Amino acid sequence: MATFDEALPKGVAAGGRATASRTRSGARGAGPAAVAEGVERAWPRTTRILPWLLAAFLVMLWLVPFDSITAPFSVGVDSKLDRVVLVLIVGIWVVLAAAGGRHGPRFRRSPLNLAILALVVIAMASIATQLGILTNLGALKLSIKQLALLLSYFTFFFFVVTVARPQEVRNLLRLMLALACLTALGTIYEYRFHTNLFFSLSASVFKGFTIAPPAAAMPFARPPIVGPTQAPLADATILAIALSFALVFLFHAKRRRDQLLWYIACALLLAGALATGRKSSVLIPVAALIALLLHAPRRAVRFLPALLLLVALVRVIAPHAISSLLYQFETVSTSTSTAHRTEAYPAITPLILSHPFLGIGYGSYDPHKYWILDNQYLDWLVQTGFLGLAAFILLLVTGAAVAYRAARSKDPTREVLGLALVGAIAGFAVACATFDVFAFPQAPYLLMFVLALAVVAAAERERTITPAVGEGGDMPLLCAERSEP
Repeated sequence: MATFDEALPKGVAAGGRATASRTRSGARGAGPAAVAEGVERAWPRTTRILPWLLAAFLVMLWLVPFDSITAPFSVGVDSKLDRVVLVLIVGIWVVLAAAGGRHGPRFRRSPLNLAILALVVIAMASIATQLGILTNLGALKLSIKQLALLLSYFTFFFFVVTVARPQEVRNLLRLMLALACLTALGTIYEYRFHTNLFFSLSASVFKGFTIAPPAAAMPFARPPIVGPTQAPLADATILAIALSFALVFLFHAKRRRDQLLWYIACALLLAGALATGRKSSVLIPVAALIALLLHAPRRAVRFLPALLLLVALVRVIAPHAISSLLYQFETVSTSTSTAHRTEAYPAITPLILSHPFLGIGYGSYDPHKYWILDNQYLDWLVQTGFLGLAAFILLLVTGAAVAYRAARSKDPTREVLGLALVGAIAGFAVACATFDVFAFPQAPYLLMFVLALAVVAAAERERTITPAVGEGGDMPLLCAERSEP
């Protein structure tokens, strides 16, 4: 049976195996000097601790409803499972950074660092300028809590950037797609049998933890399909983002066996996303497809007829999901969700006009008290003003530019991975217009993971092995470390 490693584009898979092979032979051929230099293998063939911690976090991100699980102890912040795990990981990260050596993180310079810093400064400034009003309204505690959550997302970004190596991006994406397929299978099972395996299994594993039940169905309404999240939109978003990666790998697969494996992955991810019954499950992959068509139209168009067969397969895996979504698109102008969004616009206009530059204070807008905007761009506009909105858009644009830089590389490995990351960021840009992405932690964590991998994929490989002729034939020698751009 083909593996995900075999199904990646030939240049991508071969590049990783060749690097590992050269590293092993280089360690043998160059002797103790090479070992002293710390020739590194790519994850998972490494003894470095930090990438394994990253892999464990990804498992939690995709398979555990962590935002519904509260630890029975406090770690100084909100005791949700992701915060507990992140504090533990960051603690180890800091210790290894202080110790240095091959197990420590490597800090990278990137325009995204400045974009994130600008967003954090604006968020803090928005709270500081409204400090008195927020205190009087009793909203300061909510703002501080939301700011701490925002900082946890950005901390995860810097963790991934400093831990992952350029030659490990392929393997980390392979792990993510394997976990996404498991999430899709669980979502499809929930759609067909009305049982959420993620919550039931978590209740068996995390004994002693408080686990909130999944969202219940409203009277006379269809049961919400949430997977490992708290809302169908969050589940649809992460599956649709994973689908954009699978589509890129499908378009670049050469062998029939590899294409078949990626077709299966695409079918599972598409069926899982559509099973949530949310329009975002269609809009996000379409955004990724548009990005692919702009970059390589001939390659993408060649697979369009086969994608129609994929849709037919989805009708078998998740019956009635497509027809339900078609009805939603046909009635989009008269649907209650559309009316609810447009009704909120006149209500928030005075808030925007009265605080145009820094907003009413980051995290102070409580949708449960006011209006649910279902739009991340509007959330940033109301809470941090036009400056915060501009900084957030700059973050997405900068991430796409960094990823596109890798996509334009002559290295086939980086080209494919960069193109996949561009499609994913384009999908996130669309997702932010369809719901408040930062209200559900799975989506912003995944966004930070994608942005971080864009930085890593655009970087040069830290160490290379070049062949040199010596006694007994070719002998790989370790080159000096390359400086990153």
